[in-house]
Amino acid sequence: MTELTPSADDRGAPNAPPRSVAPGIAVLLPPGWVVLHMDARASDEVKSIVTHVMKTVVPDKRDLARARLRAMLQNLVAKSQDSGVWEVWLPISETAGIHIPASVAVAPLPKQPAAGATMHDTLLSLSAASAGSRAVTVGGVLAVRVVADRLAQYDESGELTAPATRLVNYIVSPTAPGQPWITFTASLFVPGTSDSAEIVEALEFLCDALMSSVSFSPKEPTE
Repeated sequence: MTELTPSADDRGAPNAPPRSVAPGIAVLLPPGWVVLHMDARASDEVKSIVTHVMKTVVPDKRDLARARLRAMLQNLVAKSQDSGVWEVWLPISETAGIHIPASVAVAPLPKQPAAGATMHDTLLSLSAASAGSRAVTVGGVLAVRVVADRLAQYDESGELTAPATRLVNYIVSPTAPGQPWITFTASLFVPGTSDSAEIVEALEFLCDALMSSVSFSPKEPTE
């Protein structure tokens, strides 16, 4: 699973808003995808995901697979909650016969703009800070789309510890007065194959399609 949470440098930022200010977020997900909420719903949702996935595992391997998947999801929830992530969108089964190596984490922007900064000045600053960024709208709200690549990581013995990943960040301005800036971070696995560019391009297209379906409401998520 690709990285889903803000980096350690961004955790605990003094300007990070409390979780309770999250707006209601709706998205149209592909078949095989779910939303894992990082609040009181997480435990039941983890159980539901594990139960669903185990239906595809042969009986003699279910015990080990169940334990590993449960531990992985519980670790994801713990890290996400520690980082202030509100929810994660992830595939738990194939979509049209394909397992999509991507996921999206939704969180308040770790470092909120300084008090007094206008929305347009902030958007311009975010755009100028990253080459190739572009203005977009998410749920009818102004946003900036920023792409960053992370190289594969290896340990001293040459073993792969983290795969190459493309991060597509959609930084969304406040959806209503008093709401925080939001970041939707799509983590895309970059395969080490000759057709990797085409695969990543298709994954980016999928992410843009997901974001085009997002809508916001004032309702706050369950704590």
